[in-house]
Formats: sequence, structure tokens, C-alpha cells
Amino acid sequence: MDLEAMAKAGVSKQDLFAALREHSYHNLASVKRVYFEACGMLNIYEESQKKAGLAVYPSNEDQLVHQAEKDGAHVVCKNCGFVVENANGDDNCRHCGKKQWMAAIY
Repeated sequence: MDLEAMAKAGVSKQDLFAALREHSYHNLASVKRVYFEACGMLNIYEESQKKAGLAVYPSNEDQLVHQAEKDGAHVVCKNCGFVVENANGDDNCRHCGKKQWMAAIY
């Protein structure tokens, strides 16, 4: 996610995730690009290959994340969605600098 561009456009992660769920997406990595159009429409461009990524479930829905198919070889930054091979929990994300890792899901 380009958090800076989203902030400039006034789009929160919660707004993005809700819009993706509304269109039956449950994994951020299944989406290549998302455009919030001025008229209020949402254009979603799918990723062509199945990839593991960040769950877009609400933060209080831990059970859904636990039930999702996980990629044992990758983790994802909960802040920005950047996927890496299993990182040490003490490592900072190379994309956003945060230390908020979770298992990547399909």
C-alpha cells in the first residue's frame, strides 16, 4: 500500500479494506491496483497470480485470519502490506519501518 498517497487522497486503510471486502477480496496481495474515482466508483485491478498477503478483515476478526490458508514461507507487515520471507519479529519493515508482522494468507 502506498500509505502516503492514500493519506493525501483522504483514504484510510479501513476504507480501502472495507471496499475490497465489499468486492469479495480478502487478501491485499490479490489486488494489483485500486483506484478511488472522483465520482465515488472503485476500480480494482486483480493480480494475475495467486499470492500471499495481508488479510483485509476488520481488526476484531482474528478468528477469520486464523481460519485462512497461510503461507508458511512469508510474513506480511500489518501496517503497509509489504510481504517478505519469514522475518524476525524484531526486524523493521523495509517499506514503512514498522515492526508489525503477521503470517501472510492466501
